Amino acid sequence: MIDLGFGATLPIELDDKLRTYTTNAAANLLINEACALSFEGLQSPDDALHDYGNDDSPAQHASEEAIASFASNIDADLNQIETVEDLEKFESTLTSFISKRGVSSFRASYDMA
Repeated sequence: MIDLGFGATLPIELDDKLRTYTTNAAANLLINEACALSFEGLQSPDDALHDYGNDDSPAQHASEEAIASFASNIDADLNQIETVEDLEKFESTLTSFISKRGVSSFRASYDMA
């Protein structure tokens, strides 16, 4: 959604308004739907929001909220991990993503029962 207006041949003022509207809509959508997304499903809309959005504040807020929501629902992703190598790859990718978004704290728990 957010990249639809990117590169459009609209007057600058209208393009700015469109990108502001889509940035805010995409940020709200990411926040509201993050708990239903896998880690891979979370990364794509988050990346688009930061790549194509025109306002860093709602994008950053959405990233922080989405990561917090993901952390509270991490079980589904962890249940799919079958090997130590997969776990290490997941940890590395997640750590990189969290660092890229500047999230200073990430806390998740998992019951290994």
